[in-house]
Amino acid sequence: MQSVGRIASNIPGSGILDVSDAMREISYIVPGMSCGQCEQAVSEEVTAVAGVQAVEVNLAAKLVTVRGEQFDDAAIRAAIEAAGYEVA
Repeated sequence: MQSVGRIASNIPGSGILDVSDAMREISYIVPGMSCGQCEQAVSEEVTAVAGVQAVEVNLAAKLVTVRGEQFDDAAIRAAIEAAGYEVA
């Protein structure tokens, strides 16, 4: 799994973390995907997860890349499993 992104810093004196700019991207290896139906099923399930803004499925690389703000890794993995696939 790879994670990239920028995390915003604390707002001075407020005790509040500004996360409005905290976009992140995580890629998951999903070896069981092999066709357009696989791509559609995974994409639909993952897109429904709160905080997800974009999903890219690369069948040749067996890779699902998720972009968004404040989405939960466990929820993404559960969505991929709900589509009928395992994350490596």
